[in-house]
Amino acid sequence: MTNSFINFFTSKIIVHQRENQNLCVVIPSKRAKVFIIDAFKSQCKNVFLPKIITIEEFIEEFTGLSHLDSTVLLLEFYQFYQKNFPKESQTFATFITWAKTLLHDFKDIDGYLIDTDKLFPYLRDIEALNRWQLEAELSTTLINKQLAFWDKLPAYYKGFHDYLIANKMGYSGLIQRECSKKINDYLKINDQFFVFGGFNALNNAEQVIFQNILNEKKGEIYWDIDDFFIDEPKHLASHFYHLFKNQWSYFKNNAYINITSFYKQDKNIYIYKTIKTIGQAKLIGNILNENAFDLNQTAVVLPDEAMLMPILNHLPKQIEALNITMGYPAINNPIQFLIHDFFVLHLKAKKTKNNESLFYFKHVLNLLQNPNVIELTATQEITNYINKYNINYITFEKLKKIANPENIDILNLFFGFSFNDNLEFLNQIMLLINKIKSVKVNSHNKMAKIDLAFLYSLYQIINQLKLYLKKYDVENDCQLLFNLYQDQISQAQVAFEGKPLNGLQIMGMLESRMLDFENVIIPSCNEGILPPKAMQQSIIPFDVKIENGMPTQLEKDALITYHFYRLISKAKNVFLIYDGDEGQGLNTGERSRFIEQILFDHLPKHQIIQKSFVPKIQLQNRQTEIIKNQEVFDLLKIFAEKGFSASSLSSYLRNPKTFFVNYILNVREIEEVEEDIASNTLGTIIHQTLEDLYKPHIGFVLNESILNHLLKTFEKELQKNFVAYFKDGDLTKGKNLIAFEISKKQIKQFLTTELEDIKKGNEVIIIALEQNYKIEIKDNRFPFPVYLKGNLDRVERYNGVLGVIDYKTGLVQSKDLSLNSSKKENIFNLKNEKIIQLLCYALLTQNQFPNEKIKTAIISFRNLKEKMYLVEKENKTIEHDYITSDILDNFEEQLKLFINDILNLEKSFQDIS
Repeated sequence: MTNSFINFFTSKIIVHQRENQNLCVVIPSKRAKVFIIDAFKSQCKNVFLPKIITIEEFIEEFTGLSHLDSTVLLLEFYQFYQKNFPKESQTFATFITWAKTLLHDFKDIDGYLIDTDKLFPYLRDIEALNRWQLEAELSTTLINKQLAFWDKLPAYYKGFHDYLIANKMGYSGLIQRECSKKINDYLKINDQFFVFGGFNALNNAEQVIFQNILNEKKGEIYWDIDDFFIDEPKHLASHFYHLFKNQWSYFKNNAYINITSFYKQDKNIYIYKTIKTIGQAKLIGNILNENAFDLNQTAVVLPDEAMLMPILNHLPKQIEALNITMGYPAINNPIQFLIHDFFVLHLKAKKTKNNESLFYFKHVLNLLQNPNVIELTATQEITNYINKYNINYITFEKLKKIANPENIDILNLFFGFSFNDNLEFLNQIMLLINKIKSVKVNSHNKMAKIDLAFLYSLYQIINQLKLYLKKYDVENDCQLLFNLYQDQISQAQVAFEGKPLNGLQIMGMLESRMLDFENVIIPSCNEGILPPKAMQQSIIPFDVKIENGMPTQLEKDALITYHFYRLISKAKNVFLIYDGDEGQGLNTGERSRFIEQILFDHLPKHQIIQKSFVPKIQLQNRQTEIIKNQEVFDLLKIFAEKGFSASSLSSYLRNPKTFFVNYILNVREIEEVEEDIASNTLGTIIHQTLEDLYKPHIGFVLNESILNHLLKTFEKELQKNFVAYFKDGDLTKGKNLIAFEISKKQIKQFLTTELEDIKKGNEVIIIALEQNYKIEIKDNRFPFPVYLKGNLDRVERYNGVLGVIDYKTGLVQSKDLSLNSSKKENIFNLKNEKIIQLLCYALLTQNQFPNEKIKTAIISFRNLKEKMYLVEKENKTIEHDYITSDILDNFEEQLKLFINDILNLEKSFQDIS
């Protein structure tokens, strides 16, 4: 790009280099250095490059102080704190809750050259005033400690400042402050000439450094700003320009070099509304695919760095040259999620009396279902076991018994130890990283190289943490180690290899400094992302910051505003994409104020095109029916021989296709662990408890003695079944306790009702419990043998009459069991679901007891006042509620017709939406 700032700036460097052999070029970031060198090659042959460094490198080199990352700074602060304030004796875990915020404020205090002799007493007085009207008796130790904290602020600041200087270390603000103090003395004895370029926002210390160099005629500075923003004094893009122009003495006699006029020139500005991250990623792929852009002049700039992976997955295949120069946040590293889950697994583990770790099922499943773990080993048997038996907590010993022997070594990496020591835990993570690496190195997956970059980033972070822990005295604590890891991972970035000068450039907003492109694509143009939402991390009130000239959200907004408008100033094609989803979630729906400003300005030469983009999602055609071919016919034959059940018949009535999937293919929903007891599990437990209670008394006449005994012992039996079906479930609190108490009340009420019935003189003999019956349904139209089966909860003789009883834990009303015995009415209707079930049971029982009258009934545990018998609408008295042979003959005939309909090869299994 001929009119780029890099070309202009390089031409000025060449001029200065001819005049000054001892030249030093200072730029905002390392990213632009590659482009400056490339510009040198094209503008000047056979020349030595001048020294090119970043502003951070310049200040560090000048002061001789090494810059500490936030984790080391925190550890150094704690070391200083322990030595100089031994009486306070806080653990490191407690210390970091306030120290991180304090260090953040120290950075701004120093960077903006704030007079701490005035600031700290002022802050202390504000805190004291807040407690001015507090009665003496209301004052507490905590309140007094809080005031004491403000009293000690000067000692914390001054002492730590001197400690760092003595050890030739510092944070950015401190190093800048030290540089600003010594810059004049340095310039007097040094003949180096400095060329600054591409800067915008500068704190007070940096301004002092720059002004001194400029005033002493030891340097030149080149800005990159457009006159359109200068002519609009309230435009945030020119906030720092006006600040420096008005306050720097240098600009009273010197012009602001390099004010351009590109923003008002011809531009195509496309404003796209789409949905979610996937919509934005697909749209970027479409833009690159449909436009014949010179990729060397095209950049995708990401305000939200989390967009990187979705965009990479949707780039056109023809893009071969690609350079990612943004430092992808390590915290979004997919493999980092595995390490995070590994920490959580051990953090949340409980201890048994034998000091054995009990792992919570969700944390176990999160780990085992991670894609990187799945690559290492298959552990479906563990998942199935946990889900089947409702395991809430599980030990490593139990996992070893469940798992396939070949998986034990991998499981040992995750579960085979307990946290005892920080370094030991980090070594375990290193073993895990190396294990994953061994798989990725040999993988043919196209994403394997990116995964290896992620792994290397994690390796560096863990290794760095190990070095820190060997150097600094920190207590062994898993939560503390996790906090340090999170602090380290939050500031780390994954570096990708690429071709920095060729092909499509993908970068973050700050990486775009000094660079210009003809085609710029910016996704995530939503409020809260561009500009980012305010983040308050300070003990200093907003009004105090304003009064003392410290940075607020205004300066942060001005910084990002400048970068955004500078980036699009020279571009010919600008694509601004925002998430227009107005549903739930943060940062959705509201487009960025920058888009609104562009629409409001609407300059004459700006062609603004607003569009909506709906991503084309290829959906597989949903199969709405299953054709009965020979394979399906064979499956039906197998199922018919096993036997139709009342529940399978009801399933067909609801949805024939679902019946085929669930019963013929035997494909059911995956069982999941119930943290709270589900209604179906509760029903199973009650059924099992009643079976266990009554089983010893099958064949005997129930009497008062038996039922009084059951009333005394049922609770123990119930608890045993709760534990059997809900292993490791806590029944002492929450919803589980409520479920247990409800079931206890229902069973007690049922047994009491039975006792009262017997006291009235009724005779009850239990014949069978949870009995499985199966009979053949014969019909010449059937192509193969067909059977009916059923599991009967209870078969009894009540005053000599055979009764079939079905237990229901849900609510059933007597109107649900009112049968129209007319042959004209079709029984097979969903409204008759319970009637169909009882008639199936009656048919099965008649085969076992052919010469007896039969009654069928439902006992609802929500309505235990009476047994609800199946009765005819025309004859509703209980004395005549036998299932007559006419009723059964009619039902059997309709059942044959219904099964024939299921087996009809001409009729497909249709999906009912």
